[in-house]
Amino acid sequence: MTRCYICEKSDIMIPNSKVTYHGRKNGKKVQKTVRICNCCGAMMSDEEILEQVSECLGWDNE
Repeated sequence: MTRCYICEKSDIMIPNSKVTYHGRKNGKKVQKTVRICNCCGAMMSDEEILEQVSECLGWDNE
């Protein structure tokens, strides 16, 4: 059972999909694949989701 990265809902309740985001941490390229449910994907733009992922993981602001 997988859960949405943002709202923690399981895929049994709401279908979700994998999305890969790229960023930098300490000047090095990093990437993170997260699952986003259809509800969060519809309510938030890609930039908002990327901002939330980068804040949680401590990525550099570009």
